[in-house]
Parts: sequence; C-alpha cells; structure tokens
Amino acid sequence: MRFNTFDSVVQFYNLTKPVISKNYTKEQDMRPISERRYAWRRIKKYDDNCYALLDGDYSERMTSAEYEKAMAPILWTRDAESGDTFIRVRNGTAPSAHHGRYRFLHYHLPHTISFHIEQSGAQYVHVCTDNALRNMYKSREWEKFELPKTNFSWNHQNKRPNGVDDNVFLTFKCNEDGTFERWGDKIIVRTRNIDMDLKREWKPRLQAFYMFMASIVPMLEFTWATHNEYVNQIDEWKQDHGATHAFGTAWGRTTLYGIPKEVARDIVTNTEHPLRVAVTALIARETEGHREIKSQEQLREVRKKYNYVMNKFLHMQETKEV
Repeated sequence: MRFNTFDSVVQFYNLTKPVISKNYTKEQDMRPISERRYAWRRIKKYDDNCYALLDGDYSERMTSAEYEKAMAPILWTRDAESGDTFIRVRNGTAPSAHHGRYRFLHYHLPHTISFHIEQSGAQYVHVCTDNALRNMYKSREWEKFELPKTNFSWNHQNKRPNGVDDNVFLTFKCNEDGTFERWGDKIIVRTRNIDMDLKREWKPRLQAFYMFMASIVPMLEFTWATHNEYVNQIDEWKQDHGATHAFGTAWGRTTLYGIPKEVARDIVTNTEHPLRVAVTALIARETEGHREIKSQEQLREVRKKYNYVMNKFLHMQETKEV
C-alpha cells in the first residue's frame, strides 16, 4: 500500500479496523497497513495532524513512545495553520543494515518517491520534483537524496536513548501536483572523498598519535576480556557525556566509529583524555598494530590500515548538505 497524500493516510486509518487478539488490545489501536497478521506494520495516529507508518522496528514495547515516534520510517504531518503537509523519511541506526526497513520504505513511500540501494550499499531516495513531473517515468529526471543512518540509538540497559537525537532524516513538503520539495534543516552527509586540506593539517597529530600507539601497545593486553573492558570504559564515559552527543552503537554498545567526531578528535589531540588508552587499544586491534611486526612489508601494511582507520575515525571525508 502506497500513500501519496496526507489525506489518503487519514482515510485509510479511519477505514481500517484495529486488530484485537490475545496479542493486541483495543487500546493499542493496531491498524495494519497490509495483511492483518502483520499488525506491527501499521498506521499510528498521534493527533489530527500527525500520523506515522511504522515497520515494527524500535517498538514502543521495547523502547518508549517518544523514541518509536522519532524513529518512524515514514511520518506524515500537517501544519494546523497553513494546511501544508509534509512527509519525513528516516533510515535505521548505524552501523547495522536494516533490510526490513528498506522493504518497508520500498512498498509504502508515495509513487513519486522511490527508495534505492547503490551497489556500494549506500541508501537514497529518488524524489519527483515539480520540474520532473512531466518526465516522472525517467529516473534520471528525479532528484536524488542520500538517506544516511542515524546514531540516535536506544540503550536497553538504561532504558533511554544513547544521547540526543541527531535529526538525521529527510523531510519533504507535498505540492498540490503530487511532487515534493526538500524542506527543513539540511543534514550533513559524508562523501567517499578525503578532505586533503584537512588531512594535511592533521598529519603531525596523526604521526604523534601513531608514535604514542606504538609506544603503549606493548604494555597492553589484547584478549576478548580486555577488549570488552576498553568498550566498557567508553560506555561508562558516555553516560556522563551522552546528553550532548549522539554515539553510534552496535548491539547496544558503542563502536569505535560510533564515537562522535568532536570527541574522537579530542581523544587524539588531548594527551590527558580519559579514553585515550582505551581508544588506542581499539585502533591498534583494527590496524593489526598489536601484533609483532617482523618486516618492513608488515610495517607498511599497518601504516596503510592506520591511515584508513583514522580517516574513518576522525571523519576526514569531505561532506555535503542534503
């Protein structure tokens, strides 16, 4: 089922009877979009001007009502004063793949918005703008918007989000002719190109951090137990600093590449940072720098991996607004 307008969402909601069973009560108002046995794929009404299309991910049962709404794959809203309508599209959390959400977006976005995955794995939407309406069957005429994953994840242990919402989603205003236009604040998306000016500026700092890593690695342990301890240190530090940053997680735990850019760069430059040793150990493992180096060829390979890891860890890629 595809919904092309806010009114069509409202109409479908009103015509759909809630599923009432041993799993769902009348008060839960489970109104499915397609087959009733998949009631978690549904329309949820928040008020007369806000409806969400939910895929079951990040369910209120496992998180909170506020977080479920924030992570809705498709959110339809209407401005109470102007009557303008909008659609918000959101991906899942980084760094995991979310195949169920991809299928959901594929089947339930409007006809003039289509979801795609590039060969590289990047996700994006093609949006029919007013300039492309007459050529709507020619995909090259549609405007392409990348749909990056968010770092706004849920901490199941503490029963709250990991940090603040980074607002990584796309919002489009609905035009009367069935087209859309980009609306609201732009989001920053990293490209695959390295910012060479920034890389040159950071070269002395990267060299200094490499020498620190080389000096301290022989004194560290690299068992699974110590690896978990390093991650625990980051998670504990995050508890006191998550209110101002969004940390990327995997299976509920912070990842090396989920550390926000500002924090990552401070760790590298601040010799007194409390996470410096833990992060150094994780980087050493990523680069194979914790293993004994017996040849120049092995050394070159470690330096090559170090360059790749630090580009990613420090967000050295060029960025663009979407």
